[in-house]
Amino acid sequence: MKLTFRIEYRTAWGEELGVILDGNNSEPIILRTPNGEHWEGEAEMPDLPACVPVSYRYGVYRDGQCIRRESGTMAHLFCPGKKKNCHYILNDFWKDLPAESYLYSSAFSGDYQSEAAIKVTASADGSITFRALCPCLHHKRQVLAISGDCPALGNWDIQKTVLMEEIQPNEWTITLNVSTLEFPLSYKFVACNADSKQVEEWENHDNRMLNNPELKKGEIYLTPETEVHFTSSARKVAGTAIPVFSLRSEKSFGVGDFGDLKKLIDWAAKTHQQAVQILPINDTTITHTWMDSYPYNSISIYAFHPMYIDLNQLGKMKDKEALAVFEARRQELNALPQIDYEAVNNAKRSYLKVMFQQTGRKVLASAEFKKFFEENEHWLLPYAAFSYLRDLYGTPDFSQWPEHTEYKAEEIAALCAPDSSCYEEIAFYYYTQYHLHIQLLDAGNYAREKGIEIVPMLNTPGHMHAVLAAMSKLGISGNLQVSDKPGCLNLSNTEAVAFTKALVEKYVDYFARQGCKFFNFAMDEYSSFDTSFFTYANYLIAYANTNRITPRVFNDALSHGITNNGFIEGTQVCCWDSIQNTGSYSVINTSHDFYYVSTNENWNLYSEGYTFVGEYAEATWIEHAKKFDNNVFLYKKVSSKINPVGSMFCIWCNTPGKNNETEIAQQIRMILRVIGARMQNKNDYSASDVLVEGGFKADGTINVPTNTTTVGNGNGNATTAENDTVRVTGPNLAALTAPEHTGEIAGIKAVEGRIMAYDVTPSTPDNNKYTGEAEVRIKIPAEWDSSKVNAFIVGNDSTVNDITGKTEDGWYVFTAPHFSVMGIYEKAATTEVGRTIEIVAGQTGVITVPGDVTNNVGEIKDGTVATKEKVEKVQQPDEKINYSATASASLGEYTENRYTYSASNLIDGDESTYYWSNSNEGQKIGEYAQVDLGAAIPFDAVRIIPTNHNDAKCTAYVKVSADGSNWTTIGSYDGTETTVLSNTAGNVRYIRVEITAYKQTWWQLAEIQWGSYANGKFTRMAASGSVTTEGKTETQVTIKGIAGGETTIKIDGKTYTIKVVDATLAEQVLPINLWITNTGVVPDGWGTSYGNVTREGFTYGLDTEHTNNGWETFRAIYELKATEGSIHSEQGVKLSELIPNKGKAYGYRGSNTPEEYNVDIWKCSYNASAERQSTDGWTNSSNKGTEFEYIRYWDNKWEYCSAKTGEWTEVGEVGAGKDDSGKDNSGKDNSGKDDSDKGNQNSSMKKAKTLTVKGSATRATLKKLVSKKKYYVRIRTYKVVSGKKYYSKWSSKKSVKIR
Repeated sequence: MKLTFRIEYRTAWGEELGVILDGNNSEPIILRTPNGEHWEGEAEMPDLPACVPVSYRYGVYRDGQCIRRESGTMAHLFCPGKKKNCHYILNDFWKDLPAESYLYSSAFSGDYQSEAAIKVTASADGSITFRALCPCLHHKRQVLAISGDCPALGNWDIQKTVLMEEIQPNEWTITLNVSTLEFPLSYKFVACNADSKQVEEWENHDNRMLNNPELKKGEIYLTPETEVHFTSSARKVAGTAIPVFSLRSEKSFGVGDFGDLKKLIDWAAKTHQQAVQILPINDTTITHTWMDSYPYNSISIYAFHPMYIDLNQLGKMKDKEALAVFEARRQELNALPQIDYEAVNNAKRSYLKVMFQQTGRKVLASAEFKKFFEENEHWLLPYAAFSYLRDLYGTPDFSQWPEHTEYKAEEIAALCAPDSSCYEEIAFYYYTQYHLHIQLLDAGNYAREKGIEIVPMLNTPGHMHAVLAAMSKLGISGNLQVSDKPGCLNLSNTEAVAFTKALVEKYVDYFARQGCKFFNFAMDEYSSFDTSFFTYANYLIAYANTNRITPRVFNDALSHGITNNGFIEGTQVCCWDSIQNTGSYSVINTSHDFYYVSTNENWNLYSEGYTFVGEYAEATWIEHAKKFDNNVFLYKKVSSKINPVGSMFCIWCNTPGKNNETEIAQQIRMILRVIGARMQNKNDYSASDVLVEGGFKADGTINVPTNTTTVGNGNGNATTAENDTVRVTGPNLAALTAPEHTGEIAGIKAVEGRIMAYDVTPSTPDNNKYTGEAEVRIKIPAEWDSSKVNAFIVGNDSTVNDITGKTEDGWYVFTAPHFSVMGIYEKAATTEVGRTIEIVAGQTGVITVPGDVTNNVGEIKDGTVATKEKVEKVQQPDEKINYSATASASLGEYTENRYTYSASNLIDGDESTYYWSNSNEGQKIGEYAQVDLGAAIPFDAVRIIPTNHNDAKCTAYVKVSADGSNWTTIGSYDGTETTVLSNTAGNVRYIRVEITAYKQTWWQLAEIQWGSYANGKFTRMAASGSVTTEGKTETQVTIKGIAGGETTIKIDGKTYTIKVVDATLAEQVLPINLWITNTGVVPDGWGTSYGNVTREGFTYGLDTEHTNNGWETFRAIYELKATEGSIHSEQGVKLSELIPNKGKAYGYRGSNTPEEYNVDIWKCSYNASAERQSTDGWTNSSNKGTEFEYIRYWDNKWEYCSAKTGEWTEVGEVGAGKDDSGKDNSGKDNSGKDDSDKGNQNSSMKKAKTLTVKGSATRATLKKLVSKKKYYVRIRTYKVVSGKKYYSKWSSKKSVKIR
């Protein structure tokens, strides 16, 4: 496509005009001119996407540098059509601030949401695109249209107007075929009803004229973007002016912060306000004392005060002890009636330093921070350096510093460089300012989403005490302030005025970049409002205009008489004590007839019009507030021509100690309600005591919106109780409380700071707690990755269980099995771990993964340990899986009249038979009934059927597993009705119903079934049978072991561990003999009979040789492999980690009823002389034998370690049923004996001392050796892999005799 730009703009000698397309500042399109006034230029470029607005700005260039450009947030726009290779001729005016620019803010125009796709067409004969700027149509339910004197424009017929499209907020366009128009063309813009499309208003402008542009084929002529105005009044808005520090909330750290600002925005939105104005928020830290609290005494025009950072947004502090200390301090500071400035700042600074150590490196390395740093480096470096040096030398007076008494950019750059010794201390300030920046930016964006405007205020040229004090310290000389008016800038001091202008300009620049549409310069109570005052004031107002920010001032200068032409047109005037001389200015009613002032000062406030001062009865205030009128100032109704654009309710805390925040809120509560209604010209100004969401309660505290909202009819239909972030839908549900849960949620692996927990309690119309499951929706924060969100719920036993749901329109939706603490989190990125494959050196092993991933198999990390031999795709045939289900229960089975209510009843398909627990301890959390299908098979759903005995029901999770170790919760069961749950876990072998709440009674359950579920019908599968699964594609990776060690390979995104063991090591096996006396049944979980061996690695059965007075003895042999676990390591492995340390057994002590008891199985010995090994609690169990706890294969021998001695002892040669370890040829037991002379070092190296050399050292010194003794020394090397040490073989021994 071809673009031609045309604009009239008068430049100075040496200047040229350029076009910045889509923000590409580095490559402007330079225009040409014949006379320095008419500019034109072309650009060829590829066709841009159709119907997507393209933005551009004009700039003035000198010597290749842009010295001036169109500012503000509204760039020029045009939309390319679908036709390719068109020529767009763009005619423009220089675009600075529109007249009445405040009308373009979201407070007046609302949020723009296009209801249809943009349709822009270009005819073959040429087209004309009409462009217009017109705000404030949405709140009147209007759209812009065009009418003219030709058939294509309706011939002025109001029934045939042509509707325009809004391609960006307040920017309208329509493209017409030039052949349908008649020239010269006369036309006007009209406002039509958005629904009926009928004309409601004609623009307040003469007929517009357009001559024939004489277009060629494929050319599109775009008219300049013209402003359109209508005579109907603009929207009136109300707002609140307040300092951020006063916004303290329950989660604050003793002071209001940027997080609390969002709560104020919520309140403003709920009370239908459209603006929030805040006092200066810049860093004023000079002495770290209360004297720094004056908000106008800033040390930087850019940096924000760290006091305003919301610590809750920094993420979770990992140091739990430190977090507990900070939390206690937070509660203490937040409970104070007034803000303790020093204590708050000291505590928040300490908290920030802890978080900087925890997350600083990650934040500073992020792309977001680097972008922030690049854009703000010009002020961030000197600010951070000054802050560091101020604290280092204990004074802000740089003239007293031993170095850097003069600012030199190159020295500061070196001081702040990453290789500087003080970089970490300086980077702390980067970290803090970055978080402040994104938090305020977030609050601003949040406000605009809510239709609220943040209005910054900086008072000048009066009330400048702190700035003037700073000037003197900066060396600005002369009389800085007016002699008889402290705090007023001396406008005849050119240096002081230049400094102040630069200061204010920086503020305006910053807030313009944040999207702010207003800036309040105040300009009140100055010494004299003469020509010099208005010259100064209008300079700043004009500067605001060039940044597309609407300026605001108070009316003092106008009410005291005008000595020149007054303020520039377009300035908003906040009239507080007079309405005279406002002329054509936009007026905001700020009448002090309705101020609230908190003060101890001795002045007659009431006689001066300051009505609400705390000394009058609330009833008097309410009656007075009812008199508020937008058009009444000082009890005098003004002309309708004034037509204020809005009103302001002011709260002045002249004496901060007079009232605290809650007391002020309590006092203004009713009058605020009344005045808020009157600001909107409503007469329904109720002064009732009814609570309003976000409003003040009678005690002055805030009625937090997230506490309780009552909805629904409670008639049994599905209704929804909801708040800002949590919604619950269920039958007969009427109300919901869902405060945020501030305690720690253990076991959740979330992205840092991205976990939201709520204590969710729905209730029924009779105010009883809602029970049963229900659908829950939790709002997902916009900055989260919704694809990684999951839900969780905390059980009654404090365990945390994941719940899988789905994402819908920014909400996470899931089914909650019960109600307690629950929430959502963004899952932390983890490296998926595959299984571990063990290979003997010289042999091969195969890793099999599902699907064809042959192109996604990585290389082996350490090729000296193993090599990748082959990768191939394998098509497996259809598989027939046979299964046979058995059922068991952890609470035992009840027997009555010789009938046992067995767990097997759970799978017999008969709902009249059931399982009945045999526990005197009631239903315990974690106990379960379980089905083992014998093989993992596919099925769609699980059905749980209760009995009809209400006192024997339970609440439980329903879990499934393929291997008995890794469980997935698929839902919950409340015991009241048959429950069908979808199986989302794939092939399943085990189904478990696990109790989630204690109940002091037995437990009954009729059926656990599995099968298919479709069209509301469940079909049960038989307890045994077969399932044929479709053949699947797999990838097989063949690995060959090279040498002992450990390495990894990545396959399809998962990391698999390859463990290679030496052939000799793989052959080392040690049988461990275990005995349990007094039992006729094997331990629970090992099998159901002697012949049913289910635990891998065991052989066991009755031991008829070793009996105990006729009692049967159970004997097992477990074969320990040297390659198992950490057996082949210096530290060895605890035997209980390899063999289950607990089990249940049953003995018959002279009766027909077996008695249950626990056994400590691992307290056994390899020594055959101790036959009866158990601690069954009976008197005949005293003979426990030799106990040991640790085992290892090390130094080419088996050794065990007793907990009593802590020393390793060699086992010796072991037989597979008989253990002769520790015996020599004489039959005597010499295990652990040292046959060397005492005092001499042992050549066998038994009990040798070990010295570990760390790092890269290759030598070591042995000290404190005994003279005339002979020592033996040997060495080996080691390598640490994945936290484990792997050793080479020992070298041969060397001997040395000490002289």
